[in-house]
Amino acid sequence: MLSVSGISGISNASRVNFCSEVEKTEEVANAKPIDEEVGDSLELKHKKGSHELTKADKQQILSKARAKAAGWSILGEFVSTIYYGLRSDKTVARKFDLDPEKDKEFIKKIKRDQMIATLPGALIPSVGGIFAYLYCKNQDTSKIDVE
Repeated sequence: MLSVSGISGISNASRVNFCSEVEKTEEVANAKPIDEEVGDSLELKHKKGSHELTKADKQQILSKARAKAAGWSILGEFVSTIYYGLRSDKTVARKFDLDPEKDKEFIKKIKRDQMIATLPGALIPSVGGIFAYLYCKNQDTSKIDVE
């Protein structure tokens, strides 16, 4: 049901009353709100160096990086190869939330693989980029070699 303002009335619905968990009406006075019964289970980690990347995480990041670079090579062709080859380590680290010092080798591998993924688009305009993108997008991530 829409109101005059265009905002659904359902968006203004409040939470279920905590008394709905009570079986007898005499226990209403002793009932605790749900927020007090349930503990906080949220764990926050800082993006910078809070945990080590697993092999599966690295493979997933590398797969997405290759596919993105190959996708841009469809339109950018030779320019995309130059762009991905000349990016700084800090730019790549910031893009993938990596530590520039601790993950230096992995960052270099990302840069190298992205540049290689753009080469078919530079050598055979459009068609090469399409084939490279399809290959990178459908590649099995478990078969990607990472240190």
